[in-house]
Amino acid sequence: MPVVLVLIGIILLGSASGIALIMLSVFLVMRPGRGRGKLMISLLLLAFLLAVSFGGGLVLTQLGLSWRRWVQGVLLLAVGATFLMMVYWVNREVESRQDAVPWMRGAVSACSLCVVLATVLTVGASVFFGTWSDRVVEGNEWTDQKAVVEVTGIFRETGYRYVNFLIKGEKIYEWED
Repeated sequence: MPVVLVLIGIILLGSASGIALIMLSVFLVMRPGRGRGKLMISLLLLAFLLAVSFGGGLVLTQLGLSWRRWVQGVLLLAVGATFLMMVYWVNREVESRQDAVPWMRGAVSACSLCVVLATVLTVGASVFFGTWSDRVVEGNEWTDQKAVVEVTGIFRETGYRYVNFLIKGEKIYEWED
């Protein structure tokens, strides 16, 4: 139990540090400096990936659809990698500034460490807990149509209508032993 609390604490601290680094990066992009272009590109890419992941998921939910598990996993990995890229460019930008106060460099480094730990834990947990655990079946004993089958628990399987290789439809059946 204490290990779980430590992991949750690291993830929460990393999330708060990530929000602080995003606000700092927006501030650094607005001020004149040398590395603004790369930092701006990483921020725009992060915003785009978050919009596709969450905005697309919201639109699909309104239509009775959702992302398949592997798409969610790829989007999560892309967001994590882009976030780490943004953290790298924030560190480079703060280190290169002559007007940065000394404590700010240490604070940005500490926040970056928390963000990296939280990102690794979050992405690792998503892969460990079955981001990739759906498959397409042509027909089985519960349905004659093509379905996306997800393992949703121990001895539990849920079938969704197959839409395409990116999206699954509404729930068709749920099997539990």
